[in-house]
Amino acid sequence: MRLRLFVSSAALLLLCNSGYAQERPIEPAPAAQAASETKPPAKARLKIGVALEGGGALGIAHLGVLKWFEEHHIPVDYVAGTSMGGLVGGLYATGKSADELKQIVDHANWPQLLGGDISYQNLAFRRKEDVRDVPNSIKIGLKNGPRLPPGLKNRN
Repeated sequence: MRLRLFVSSAALLLLCNSGYAQERPIEPAPAAQAASETKPPAKARLKIGVALEGGGALGIAHLGVLKWFEEHHIPVDYVAGTSMGGLVGGLYATGKSADELKQIVDHANWPQLLGGDISYQNLAFRRKEDVRDVPNSIKIGLKNGPRLPPGLKNRN
């Protein structure tokens, strides 16, 4: 009985100490590492975020701000925007520079972009059917005299 107790105690002690034998011994650091560890760690750069406001054409003024940041080597980490500021910020976030954005703005077809109308040729088949069957705007034609759209004609 005592022999079993002794053997089980020894086995338990051996199992508990086997984990320490598998750990790596602590190696002394080389002189080069010791010297670099004495230097204080370099401070992480602060993150810069830019919030761009909306305002239609006034949102294009953000291009000047972004260009100023580029000229003064100020990195922009985060961009947020509302309305036109969101459009400018989204394009800037794709990696385009302020000069490239200015070129896009100068060559854009603004009446088409802001008008919201899609030409009949570019509509999907189902949308063309909708335009023909359900006129949803009042357009008064002047060709061959004034006339109302087909949905408003008096059919007597």
